[in-house]
Order: sequence, then structure tokens, then C-alpha cells
Amino acid sequence: NEAYANQSQTRDGGGFDLDGGVTSSTVQYNYSHDNRGAGFGLFQFAFARAYGDNHVRYNISQNDGTAFAVWDDNGDMGLREVAFYNNLFYGVGQTLLDVFDAHGLTLQANAYWSAESALRIAWNSGRADRQTFADFAAFQAQTGQESRPDLPQGLYADPQLTAAGSGPTLDDPE
Repeated sequence: NEAYANQSQTRDGGGFDLDGGVTSSTVQYNYSHDNRGAGFGLFQFAFARAYGDNHVRYNISQNDGTAFAVWDDNGDMGLREVAFYNNLFYGVGQTLLDVFDAHGLTLQANAYWSAESALRIAWNSGRADRQTFADFAAFQAQTGQESRPDLPQGLYADPQLTAAGSGPTLDDPE
């Protein structure tokens, strides 16, 4: 699937998301680009049923406002059952990742690249212990994400995409 050019006056306006009480779902093989919000989001709103056992894998986010965002309005999201695996997060905005509350979130074997600006990862952005990372190795070391004991898993490197963002969209017959 492809999602592009979505806009909103709020934090929405993203490509794909699992929102409010979603369980046992997988988002895979999708291409999100040029959206005002997050390419991929996991959002839990107040008073929604329990949230968990969700996976986001084999996706591409390119030129979105944020590659992915995780937000939990009522504190019961259950991120220990939510994982991002084998995605490419290719950003040109100010913040590549924005995770409101990272408690229990799993990030493994993803590739990251900030094409037009320095790397910026907002970690626990909705909590008092929030951190901002401009160095991928520091992000791995301090959060334990994208790594296993003594073995880094994630990658921050230019994926060398050919003509990134210039492919036609589904409504463009060329």
C-alpha cells in the first residue's frame, strides 16, 4: 500500500497507524511518503480498550513529518507487545523518530537515515525522563534498542536509494 500527501491541523495526517485499542495486527510492505504526520504511528487514546501484540515490519517511510511516532494518552498501551522490525526510516524532517513513551517498545533490525538534516531521535518525549539523540550509537547504547548483547542490530547509514521520492504514485499513470 502507499500513503502520501496526508495533512491535518493536529498530530494526525500520517500514512499508516494502529489507533485506539488495536490488538494482534501487522502493518507490513507499505510505502509512506510526504505526509505531514508520522509515516507509521502507534496511537492509544484515553478510554480505549487494551492495546498490544502489534507489529510494524518491512515498510518504508520517506519524507514524512516523522518516520514513526508512538503515543499513549492513557498509559495502558502495552508496548512490551509492540515491535518494529526490518523497516527503512528515511527522513528529511527535523525529527526522524518521536516516541512519546518507550516503555517496553522493541526496535530491531531497522535502517535509519536523515537525508537533509542531522539525526534527531526524540525518546520518551512525553515523559519527564525524555532524551534527544543526535548520535545513533549513543541511542543504541543508552536505550538498548537496535542491539542485542554485544551485537548491534539496527543501522544508521545512507541506503543509497536511486532517485528517492521520484517514483510515480498510484494515481499518476506515468
